[in-house]
Amino acid sequence: ATYDTTALSLLWSLAYIETSAQVKREVLLAASDSCTQAPNVIDLAVMEALRLGGSNPTALWRRTLMPCEIEHAGQRVLVPEDTQLWLDRWQANR
Repeated sequence: ATYDTTALSLLWSLAYIETSAQVKREVLLAASDSCTQAPNVIDLAVMEALRLGGSNPTALWRRTLMPCEIEHAGQRVLVPEDTQLWLDRWQANR
């Protein structure tokens, strides 16, 4: 699978900025400011959006090459060879 990760990253950045009126206000103030201090609030908002969502937040999948055992919350599961696994990075990063 291929994805336009730049566009997706920018989409996540905009979505992150729009989730908070305070963040949006700060971004707009920083964007209108000609000061070049680094990192500014826009840089921080974009970096946080990338941390939370990644450049492609929903497409991290792999197929197992050999059987493996996963233990979580006191339970064990045997994952057979050739099983498709999916990680929701959006949830995992929270």
